[in-house]
Amino acid sequence: MPRPAPASGPSTSTSRSKWGRRRAACAATTASSPGDEGHAEPYLYVGPWSAPVTGELWNAEGFSGAELSYAELVAAPDQAAAAKDFLETHRDALVQYADHDSKGETT
Repeated sequence: MPRPAPASGPSTSTSRSKWGRRRAACAATTASSPGDEGHAEPYLYVGPWSAPVTGELWNAEGFSGAELSYAELVAAPDQAAAAKDFLETHRDALVQYADHDSKGETT
């Protein structure tokens, strides 16, 4: 049985493909690591899947992304707020990039 068309609102393949590109531009891995061969201590990180990572915000060593070291986290007066701020700042940067990218602009 065919699906009825929605009563209103955009439902074109163009709007779906723009949303798909925007979502892809925002995609990132956010996680913690217990440390590895390039990091002697644990750290939080954000690793964008496809967005370019340039500038001071993207400070990771050994991979494309950003990291917040255990030492930086422990030194913060409010560790939970520091972790949240780290993750939200990088999420917001990816959303900003995606917004520009979906409009055909460059950053």
